[in-house]
Amino acid sequence: MAVVKPEIKTTEYEMFSRYRETGDIALRDEIVSSYIYIAEIHANLSTAVLNMTIYFKSHVWEFYMRLSVLTLTKALNSPHMQPLR
Repeated sequence: MAVVKPEIKTTEYEMFSRYRETGDIALRDEIVSSYIYIAEIHANLSTAVLNMTIYFKSHVWEFYMRLSVLTLTKALNSPHMQPLR
């Protein structure tokens, strides 16, 4: 039987702390991609509330998706952002 070495996963706190210290763009992109599901939920809820036709719904969904990702990225760059323990 083969022994599988467990993957060492960086905790969210460590990722946020390291990003705050270094400002590494690649790390920021990794954090944003790990929270992209929040942007998708926001976009889905926003378009569902608006109850639009299929044509406009796709355009509105794309708008809300971009807005949510931009908001998440801006929040990461905020000097007031502190990682939770």
